[in-house]
Amino acid sequence: MKEIAKNVFIENSFPGVILGAIRLEQGLILIDTPLYSRDAQLWRSSLTKSGSSSERLLVLLDEHLDRSIGTRAMKCVTIAHERTAQVLGNRPTSAKPVSAKTGALWETLEDLGTIHGLQPEITFTHSMNINWGDEPVVLEYHAGPSRGSIWVLLPAAKVIFIGDCVLNNQPPFLASADLDAWLESLSLLRSSKYRDYILISGRSGMVTQKEAKNQTALLKRILSGLEKLAHHKTEPGANEDFALELLKDFSARNRKEEEMFKARLLWGLQQLYNNHYYPSSKSEDR
Repeated sequence: MKEIAKNVFIENSFPGVILGAIRLEQGLILIDTPLYSRDAQLWRSSLTKSGSSSERLLVLLDEHLDRSIGTRAMKCVTIAHERTAQVLGNRPTSAKPVSAKTGALWETLEDLGTIHGLQPEITFTHSMNINWGDEPVVLEYHAGPSRGSIWVLLPAAKVIFIGDCVLNNQPPFLASADLDAWLESLSLLRSSKYRDYILISGRSGMVTQKEAKNQTALLKRILSGLEKLAHHKTEPGANEDFALELLKDFSARNRKEEEMFKARLLWGLQQLYNNHYYPSSKSEDR
């Protein structure tokens, strides 16, 4: 566990996303969950030993399984955007995980056991404040990476947890993305308003404005590539060459990670193309 600002912590020792914790007068605000139930217990225990109050709130930055599988194991009230809640509500209340080769980290792990769904108790549409101390913790909806992606802002400490908005040296998750909205969110993140903030990526930890700029360039490249495929009325599933071209931009640490990155790009590009480009290219022929 690393303290990145006063009473603001991140944890990257568990498989899954980067976890966050904010210690306030009234209790703890936790950000995202470990994948394994045993890790959730260790995470809760380590925070209790650090002298934090037993009062806890869990905030989910979006609906992705890498950060939401362990929701029930956290044993506290959960807050999420209303669109995240809709997705979580459509999942089985209890089921074995079935891999779809989406390039998610959870698909590479064993012994996850049964996934127990949990509906967030608190939802919001645009923004909400959590007033558990002298300064509010602000939750804001920022569309792009997923249906219900949000940021957690601490204006006084100048810290933002940005989820999957910026990823360093790994492909973005595109299947549920809105690229135009994502680029708008990145433009705001790169503005003078947040120039002095500490940016916490949900998968890369602390990132910089330069990495936000790199993410912008990558998304523009993906957007341009998909528009070219649509212009040529490319059939769905015929985007492997584009995925392999994009894969060259990332330095995987091993073969397993390289296969995960490849699967993520193939699945994401296919879903994004099907959802946003292929139907329109077909309609032009009518």
